[in-house]
Amino acid sequence: MNGAELFVKILEENKINYVCGVTGDFEIPLTKAIMNSKLDNIQVMHEQNGAFVASAINRVSNKLQAVCYSTLGPGALNMIGGVANSHFDRVPLLAFSPQTEGQHQYVDLVSLYKPVTKYARELKSKPYEFSLFVKDAIRIARSEIPGSCFLSLPLSGLNSEVEDCFGYSDGNIDYPLTPTYINTNQKVEEIITKINSAKLPILIVGNLAIRYNSNVSTFVEKTGLPIVTTFQGKNTISKKHKNNIGVLSRHSAKSILDKSDLLIFFGYDQVEGLGLNEEKAIVIDDFFPELLITNKIVKRDFSSFIKKNKVKLPKNKPLKYGIKMEQLISYLNRYMNEDDIIVSDVGLHKQFIGLYAKPRCLFSNGLSYMGYSIPTAIGAQIAEPEKRIVCIIGDGGFLMNHQELATIQRMNLPIKILVINNGSYGLVERAQKQKIGKTKTFGTWLRTFHSGIDEITEIDFNFLNIARGYDIFASNVITLYKDLNCLEDILRRKRPELHEVKVIYNELPWERQTTHR
Repeated sequence: MNGAELFVKILEENKINYVCGVTGDFEIPLTKAIMNSKLDNIQVMHEQNGAFVASAINRVSNKLQAVCYSTLGPGALNMIGGVANSHFDRVPLLAFSPQTEGQHQYVDLVSLYKPVTKYARELKSKPYEFSLFVKDAIRIARSEIPGSCFLSLPLSGLNSEVEDCFGYSDGNIDYPLTPTYINTNQKVEEIITKINSAKLPILIVGNLAIRYNSNVSTFVEKTGLPIVTTFQGKNTISKKHKNNIGVLSRHSAKSILDKSDLLIFFGYDQVEGLGLNEEKAIVIDDFFPELLITNKIVKRDFSSFIKKNKVKLPKNKPLKYGIKMEQLISYLNRYMNEDDIIVSDVGLHKQFIGLYAKPRCLFSNGLSYMGYSIPTAIGAQIAEPEKRIVCIIGDGGFLMNHQELATIQRMNLPIKILVINNGSYGLVERAQKQKIGKTKTFGTWLRTFHSGIDEITEIDFNFLNIARGYDIFASNVITLYKDLNCLEDILRRKRPELHEVKVIYNELPWERQTTHR
C-alpha cells in the first residue's frame, strides 16, 4: 500500500467516520484512498468551515470521529482559523494537509500551526513516520486536555509504497474524553475543609465538566452550593435547577462573585476570558469523583442568596417596531426541547443566548470567532440528526461566512437559521460609544459606507434573497412581537430555512443586572 492508503487505514482503525474539507489537484492518491474507504466525506465550500464542521461533530458526539483536511498552500492557510477555534474550545480534532517539496504553493505549515495546536508535525517519506506519528496525533488530540493536532503530509510520502511497520494492535480501543484523576486523600480532605469553612462558597462550572459527563446536579443537591457556569459550561445543569444562578460572561456583571469568599472551580478554563480571582479559588477537577461520593461536605441553605441573584429572563412590553432579543429567546424556549441545540454566533445576541436560552447551546468562546455558527450547525445536525438545530447569527457574522448555505442545501439538513439584523457590529459599536463617545463610531455600521469625501452610500442587505440564491426557503422578516408565533411552524418543518429578525438592543443583560439589583 502507499502512504495515502496507510494514512486512511489508520483513520478507519481509530474509529474516524467523517472527513471534512475541500480537496485539491495535487493529492490525488489521498483523494483516491478516501474514495475507496468507509469514510464519509463532507465537502464544504471553504476549508475553515471544514474544521468547524468536524469540530462540531466531535463536540456534540463527545468523541473524535471527524477530521478535517485541505489542499496544500492556500487551502491550509484557509483552514487554520477553524483548527485554532477547536483547539481553544478544547475540542479534539485532527487536521491534515499535503505538502509540496517545491517552491510553488509552499508554506511552512508546521511553524504556522504550532501555536494553535497541541501537536504539529510534518511527516517524512519514511514508512514508520506514517505508521507511528498519525496514531500519535490522534492519541494526543483525544487526551486531556483535548485540542487540535495538525499533520503535514509530503506528496512523495503519499505516493510511495510503505508498510505498517508498527501494526496497530490497539485499533479497537476507544479513547473516551475522561480525565485521569489523582487520588490524593489528603488533598480531598483539604478541599472539604475549605468548603465547610467558607461563608459563601460558589461553584463555577466550565467547559471541562461537560466533557466528563459528571453529575453536577447530584453534587449540588448534596451540598446545597450555589452554581454559576461559563458559556461553555452551560447545560451541565438544568437552567430550571433551583441552585443554578445562571451564566457568566466576560461582559456580564460578576458582582455576585465578589460576595463569595471561596470560588470552587470545576472544569473552569481561563481561555474563556472571565478573569476570575484565582486567589480565593480552589480547583476540584481531579477530585470530583471523591467529592461526589463523600458525605463530609456539610449541606447548607443558600436559597436566599440564590433567589436574590438568580438570572431570570425579563418580561418586556412589545416594541412598536423591532424585537427584543430576550423576547426571541422566550419563544425558542417555549418551542424547543432542552436537548435540542441552539448554535450561537458571536455578537450581542450571544450574551442573551448564554444567559437565557434553555436548550443546549454551542458557542465559540475561546476565540469568539465570527462566522462560526453556520458550519457548526452543520456538524451538530450530522451528529444529532433527530434534534432540532437552530443557528442564530448576526448580520455581520452572516456576511462573513454564509457560503455553507450551499452545503446545507446540498445535504438537505433541516437547520433553521435566524439572522439577527441590527445593521451593525453591535457589540463593537456599543464598546466604542462607551469608551470614545456616544456620537461617533468607527467601522461598525453595515448599512452605511463612506464611498468618498463627504459621500455616504446606504446599503440594506436582503438576507432572504441571499438564501434564495442558494435555493433555501426564506420567507419571513420578523419585525413585530406578534410575528414570533411563526417560530412554532418554522421549527416543525423538516427542511432548511432562513429567516430575518429585526432586533433592537436597548438595555443589555449586564446593564440590567447592575441597574436593578
